[in-house]
Amino acid sequence: WDCFLVLERLVRAAELTRKFPDTLVVSIEERSPVARISARFGEGNPEEFLVARDGVVYQGACYKDEVVKTLPYLAGIALKRNNGKLQPIQGMDTVADLLSTARTNVPGLYHNWSIIDLQKLASDGQIVVNSADAGAVTFGTREDFYKQIARLDYIIDQAKLTPTPLPLKTVNLAVGEQVPVSFQMPAPTAPDRKSTRLNSSHIT
Repeated sequence: WDCFLVLERLVRAAELTRKFPDTLVVSIEERSPVARISARFGEGNPEEFLVARDGVVYQGACYKDEVVKTLPYLAGIALKRNNGKLQPIQGMDTVADLLSTARTNVPGLYHNWSIIDLQKLASDGQIVVNSADAGAVTFGTREDFYKQIARLDYIIDQAKLTPTPLPLKTVNLAVGEQVPVSFQMPAPTAPDRKSTRLNSSHIT
């Protein structure tokens, strides 16, 4: 029954043809989710929705949990309603290209992507990915995603080879081949109380 409740948005296209003499054939093209989004409307509890390549936002009651849980969350956008229906998210075809390129070529890297921030997509042509192994990674939509992902994979590998590896904080792939990178610096250690007292006792 739940599947019928979301059928309107779950189905991308349907075609009904007649096969003579007395048979009707129904062909259905189903939407596939590429991301998910959590939203709260008014004073209600947060709700989770799926987002397809064409930007359609819908409740996916018919998918297995292991499929849904691998999808990254979207951020930096506000869902809009028109006549009670959620409006499609603009630019999702581009986001889907980035996600599918990473998932196909470097699945280990893709599975560490937790949040896809679209705040700068329309204004600057940038998609910011929150990655467990690279911090905040900025992709540019004007350059081939495969090349950017290859650079990111190389940067992550090289960072692990340094004598004193530090976690990556930001990686900006949107500016070309010369990629700006920053690292998470370790927190300063607290001074040893005993040595501090000894030093202060010699101040004259």
